[in-house]
Amino acid sequence: MVRGFMEPMRVLVIGADGAEQPALAGLLAGSDIALDFAADYDAALAAAAEAEYQVAVLSGSGGGLPVLRRAVAEERLGPVLWLVPEDDAALVEAGLSAGAADALPRPALTPLLFDRALRYAAERRRSDSVLRDLAMFDADTGLAKAELFWVILSLAVRRAQRNRDHLAVLLMSVQPDGGEPLADAEQRLVQRTIARRLTGLLRSTDTVARFDAHHMVALVESMPRLEDIQVVAEKLIAETTKPVAVPGRSVGLTVAVGISLYPAGATQPEALIGNATRAMARAQERGPNQFQFD
Repeated sequence: MVRGFMEPMRVLVIGADGAEQPALAGLLAGSDIALDFAADYDAALAAAAEAEYQVAVLSGSGGGLPVLRRAVAEERLGPVLWLVPEDDAALVEAGLSAGAADALPRPALTPLLFDRALRYAAERRRSDSVLRDLAMFDADTGLAKAELFWVILSLAVRRAQRNRDHLAVLLMSVQPDGGEPLADAEQRLVQRTIARRLTGLLRSTDTVARFDAHHMVALVESMPRLEDIQVVAEKLIAETTKPVAVPGRSVGLTVAVGISLYPAGATQPEALIGNATRAMARAQERGPNQFQFD
């Protein structure tokens, strides 16, 4: 049975010492979230083999980024929330880039923030599981379909609102160079190649989805500097426009990228996509292989 959003949940905390354990439990006093504690990652695996946990929390003293990366790579504990030992934006970014469901500075942790972060991580895990069962992934590329991307984008906007963070939506129109239509088999091969290039280029915490035959979209979170988004757009164009080998020939491609920013450009998923669509049209007007901010 799938648990409701507000039903009891169990959380496994890794690496919290004797002083931090009651402090973390105190932050959730009166809530329906139960905390269990494991001394280290190996102990956490043993505990997870005996009980079901919706979220794992890695304490700042639990091994840091190396343990976080291992937990994310092995996927044996579900979503992992990292309590960053200090209020350091670079560490938060590193944690998110390593695949943390969220990265929260321990000195700034409040009962409300801790509670919400745990619930959102658990809810995203449940959403991912349900949506996989509903076949929300594109069969040709393995990317999320548009329907799933809307769910992911909505969750990302809520997370950015909560953390006062930034995100960017990059909508891409990919066409054969010269406008020559592709056969169905060629189109599938081109799309698979582009999907592999894009997912290899972006971070594990970013999302790439396929909207339709000629449009893909990328969601880039926790990247506040405009210059960094511009670099991402330039890399996307460089990767996407590399020729793709199909049987008997090489297919050249052109791309136009429209970029919408949260919160500078819009604060709701629909407006972000709408802005990115208009920006993409302006990029197409400028010529091949251009990007445009909304």
